Amino acid sequence: MQQWVAAHNAGAPLTVHYKPADPTRAALLATDMPLGGARTPSNLKLLGGTAAIFAVLCAAAYLVRRL
Repeated sequence: MQQWVAAHNAGAPLTVHYKPADPTRAALLATDMPLGGARTPSNLKLLGGTAAIFAVLCAAAYLVRRL
């Protein structure tokens, strides 16, 4: 973040998106911000972890039911 701040001196232009219906809500472009943009790799890791936990819980439920 410090590198991003250093690259944008005081008075440097920044592109901002806002809602015309509510101009008090504004956001900087995600592609210009550090850690901005798509988070697909993180989402896929979360999906994989959730699927693994689901599989373990289903297997445990199956084993408990067999007893």
